[in-house]
Amino acid sequence: MKTSERSRKQMKTRRLWVQIAAAVCAAALVLMMVLAMPVPGANADQREDAVKRRDESQAKVDSLKDEVLGIDRELAELFKQAEQTKIDVANAQIALADAEAELAAAQRHLSSVRAELDEAESELQSLTETVGVSKENEQYLTQAVGGMARELYRGTSTSPMQVVMSSEGTAEISSRAAAASALGRVQSKALDEVRSSLVVQRNQQERQTAVTERIGLLEVEAEAALEVSEAAKAAVEGKLNELETLQKSQVQAEKDWLARKGDAEKQIQEFDAALVAASADIARIDRENAENDLVIESRPPTGGSSSALFGYPFSYQVPITSTFGWRIHPIFNIPRLHDGTDFGPGCGVPQLATRAGVVSYAGWIDGLGNQVTINHGLVNGSSMVTQFGHMERVAVSSGQSVQPGQVIGFTGTTGNSTGCHLHLSLYVDGTPVNILDYM
Repeated sequence: MKTSERSRKQMKTRRLWVQIAAAVCAAALVLMMVLAMPVPGANADQREDAVKRRDESQAKVDSLKDEVLGIDRELAELFKQAEQTKIDVANAQIALADAEAELAAAQRHLSSVRAELDEAESELQSLTETVGVSKENEQYLTQAVGGMARELYRGTSTSPMQVVMSSEGTAEISSRAAAASALGRVQSKALDEVRSSLVVQRNQQERQTAVTERIGLLEVEAEAALEVSEAAKAAVEGKLNELETLQKSQVQAEKDWLARKGDAEKQIQEFDAALVAASADIARIDRENAENDLVIESRPPTGGSSSALFGYPFSYQVPITSTFGWRIHPIFNIPRLHDGTDFGPGCGVPQLATRAGVVSYAGWIDGLGNQVTINHGLVNGSSMVTQFGHMERVAVSSGQSVQPGQVIGFTGTTGNSTGCHLHLSLYVDGTPVNILDYM
């Protein structure tokens, strides 16, 4: 019995040290994996910066509509491509940050599964050793009980039990029946220990089987997690290659734009000069209207209420692509007054006079392209002039009288224009105003 007790203590000690070693190994493995992972905070910051850059460039591209004041289509497209590459680079950086985050998550999961697998394997090893010790205890107890029985019934032993049952020992006990009872209790206790050992052994074996099955499942999960981690790593590498390619194209796009930026600035200057010339011509018309007290009779305007001073410039409603007022130039990022309203009916659509008047000029002006200026004389005591810009071709001539709804030209994209549209301006006493307020 002393040997059995000593074996149990040794078994418990070995199992404790095995569990401690397994826990230390698992903790060390988790720590190593965590230290090797990307820092989530850094990835989040990089992603946030990329989102900000993308949104800023997207806003520029969105504001660069078909009609951009003072820039022709070729240069506008060049700028748009340069900004689009910035958007593409930012999107690639966002995708890269997302892929890196997925990789970090996959690596964390893989580390967790591996640590759990190591712990289970250590537990299995401990259980295997424990089951071995339990089997040794069971064999020892079984042999001890069997030995007692054999010695008793064969009479080959001089053990205390045999002495108790011998005729010489009956003087020390009240009867042979009492001696048999004492021997039974000893044997029963030994058998109970055998049965208890068998129960413990069976439980340990069941636990050993369960852990073995769990190890099999964890190995499958670890293999799947490894595949996910490797796929995430491949995705990161692919996104990185894509990003490097886009960054090279961004550098080239910016070089192309900077090489042509001077042309755009020249076009802006030409457009500003055209506005100055147009303003000078309108100032002259205003003086003549005032001197001559010129009032031009007009039929009710086409399209709109009877109280409106000006009619609609087309025979049907068309989209307004840019409104009147101050705005930030989408390319040069400077405030500029858009002194008219842009309508987008498409190329070749006829444009109509909005009120009776006299064509003061019909022809080419740098920046505005083919344009028609109409003097409407004094209206409610104020000199009013309309100007139609970027026509494909004009249908009237200088000095010609026109009535509301009369075709004066066809929509185009001449001059500094990025697409077919009508740039319609109204000047009241020389000041540009929003013509929509008078329609």
